[in-house]
Amino acid sequence: MYKNSFKTIWTNLEIQDDIAGLDVTNNSLHSMEEARLPEGMVHLFLANNQFRVPPTGLLNSQENLSRVTLSGNPWDCDCGTINFKKWIISKPDVVQDANITKCGPDEKKECTVCRESSLVSDRP
Repeated sequence: MYKNSFKTIWTNLEIQDDIAGLDVTNNSLHSMEEARLPEGMVHLFLANNQFRVPPTGLLNSQENLSRVTLSGNPWDCDCGTINFKKWIISKPDVVQDANITKCGPDEKKECTVCRESSLVSDRP
């Protein structure tokens, strides 16, 4: 599903239980929260889409993830995304691009999601 210009993942999408990974990098996805992913999935690549609201429920339900990419999305950074930030910080070996995962798209609001300090802007 890599680089296909998808805008949505259908709510009734069910991926076979023996699939180990899903790569939806370089699409135009806004949400995946409703997708049903296999419990044993180990790779989930979400980079370079249009996600604003983190799929925290989806990420929390995937206990076996060993590789995840999240960068290149205009993530919302507010009090509602604090659990997403905590999830990223708690998985330094899993989130492959944590150091370049940022909030956006407003350049004035841009901040590094993965900063250990409070969720604040890099710019005044």
